[in-house]
Order: sequence, then C-alpha cells, then structure tokens
Amino acid sequence: MKTRNTSIFSHLIRALLMSALFVTLSLAASPAKAAAQFKLVRDYLIVTSVTVNGAGPYEFLLDTGSSTTLLTTEFAQQLGLRPLDRIELITVTGSETVLRSRLSSLSLASARADELEVLITDLRAIRALHPGLCGVVGQNFLSRFNYLLSYRDRRIEFELNDEPVSELCGERLPFELSENRLLIKAQTTASDRQFRLLLDSAAPGLILFTPIAPPDLVLNAQQTVTLGTDHGSTTAQQSRLRRLRLGSTVFADLPVTMTSVQSGAERIEDGLLPTVLFDSIYINHRQHFVILNPRRNFFPVR
Repeated sequence: MKTRNTSIFSHLIRALLMSALFVTLSLAASPAKAAAQFKLVRDYLIVTSVTVNGAGPYEFLLDTGSSTTLLTTEFAQQLGLRPLDRIELITVTGSETVLRSRLSSLSLASARADELEVLITDLRAIRALHPGLCGVVGQNFLSRFNYLLSYRDRRIEFELNDEPVSELCGERLPFELSENRLLIKAQTTASDRQFRLLLDSAAPGLILFTPIAPPDLVLNAQQTVTLGTDHGSTTAQQSRLRRLRLGSTVFADLPVTMTSVQSGAERIEDGLLPTVLFDSIYINHRQHFVILNPRRNFFPVR
C-alpha cells in the first residue's frame, strides 16, 4: 500500500531624475501574475476560493505541509467521484486508510492543474475550525507553480509562465523536496547543529519532533499540551526557543511545541516551520528556493 505524509505586482513606476537604484514596492499584483485573495482563519489558516471541475467557487484550505490535495467525503460524493484505490494517509498523530481519486481540474485564480490526484477523508479537525471547508489544496497542486504568499495583503500571486524573478530580491534559501513537501535547513544556536523544517502554512506555530528537549530551549517556560488531528492526539511540551536561524533571518525567544513522532509515522523532517511567521514568502519550485519577506526591485533586470 502506498503512503503519503501530510500535516495544508503592482505596475513598476519609473521615477524622474533617478538612476539605477532599488526601492521597496507594495506587494500588489501585476498583469503578468494570477492573484487571489484569501481569508485568515484563527490568525493562521489560509482559506481561499477554488473552482473544481469547472464549478464553484468552493472554500479550500491552502496547506504547503500536505503532499496531496484532500477532499471531504461529502464533497467527493457531491462531485460523484469514483475511487481509484486506497492509500495510507500519515499525520503527526497517526495514520488512516483513505480513498484516492482524481479531479478533472482544480483552479485557484488563473492557476490550473488538470488530472489532479486527491485523497478523500473527513477533515473533521479543520472543519471544526472552519465548517465551510470542502477540501485542502496540497503540494501536488502548489508545486506546479512559483508563487508569492503575502499575509500582509491576504493575497497569493502565481507565476504562470517562465517569467524572470529578478523583480523579487532577498536572500535565496534552498529547499529540499520530499514527497513534494518543502524542507528548509535551520539552526537553533550559533553552532553547526541543523534541523530540517517542513514549510507548513497550516501550522499555528513552530513544532519540533524530538523526544528530548534541545539544550538551547528556555525550559523554565515549559508546559504540557495536547495536539490533535483527525487521526488521534498526542501530548506535547510547549516552551520557548532562544534562537532560530534561517539563513540570515534570526528569531529570538520563539514559542515552540515539542512532540515525539508516533510509532510507524517515519518522517525525515525535524519539525514544522509555520509560514505565518513571515509577512510574505516567495516560493520558487522551478529553481528550488524561497525568499523570506522578499522586496521588489525598482528597475528589475530582464
């Protein structure tokens, strides 16, 4: 049986009497981009409208931590989908055998994917947070595009062609792909100790998968909490991380939840990095890099 891991510009202005210099522009849309607005539910969940098989709109969660797009059981029945087979869906708290099917198309703004694989499950946990959800847009859709995710503007902008990315500037951090999911290297101290963190737009905060607390945590703030998904629950410890470094970006005194991975749920990532930590993030799947809080060049080089 197969298994899957899951966890969901403005016009450039030319100024008189100015030569080649860079300024930061607001993250509005340009005609070369396909843009869509989104709602932020519970201050971290990205909910946007999609069309499915040419109909809609329907509300979906956008989840970079899910390798595959998901549909609720009721919505799949409404679409009249036929199951292809069954597959094992693995999360932090357990696993479940679910039906696998395929959509003729799914579109978000003008970004479209045809013949898209979907898994069918109840999605009880996220529907409890936002009852109107019909599904989750996962990485098997998102990884087909480069896009800018802006929390400041509540906007996602897709690049539909092989257009240059030079209008976006900032430090390019390489990522590793594992089952379509993005893993970024991070450090918790100034030492060489590194973690591989899964970039997750459905995570409420930083989560580390470790049975033993790293020595650079502020342990006097520790408390026990419960993490729950559709597939069970597990206990975790909340504390604060002294420092988290992502390239040249450094967070200090960052809240962190520590939990062990459930038996049988093998994961190569060391934790989840929430995208909501940033005002905006640019993800380039063609060249495998991200830019945290990117800026725009005044005169992009073509």
